[in-house]
Amino acid sequence: MSEPERSTEAGLPAPPPVPTDAAGSLFNRVSALIEQARQAVATYTNVALTLTFWRIGHLIDVEVLDQQRADYGKEILASLGRELATAYGKGYEDKNLYRMVQFARLFPDERIVASLGRELSWTHFKTLLPLKSSDARDYYAQQVATQRLT
Repeated sequence: MSEPERSTEAGLPAPPPVPTDAAGSLFNRVSALIEQARQAVATYTNVALTLTFWRIGHLIDVEVLDQQRADYGKEILASLGRELATAYGKGYEDKNLYRMVQFARLFPDERIVASLGRELSWTHFKTLLPLKSSDARDYYAQQVATQRLT
């Protein structure tokens, strides 16, 4: 039976114990700590970004588009996209806002998105969006997660 995963106060996985044997030089042990920290930061950042995009899509879909009004929505998203792109960069243009809405619609459970976000990046999710079947999306998401594909 495996040991339960330890976590830090920040909720991040605790780094595995650093070997202290004579074969592990101080440089190697410190390097391992740095790499573990970098990986934890990358994972946290990816989850935060993916959840932010999901929440933006969900907010727009539920509160603005009311899950249906296409013409009204196009005008609102075009205007919002221009404002957001000016403030935050072109990653928030209307075409990306549409992707965020599609993301929230195709992955309606935020908890599942949070869980998958530990393994899949926003780029992975964008690749899954055009797939027509939820079975295909689930299959490829599982493949990416288990194979650690980038």
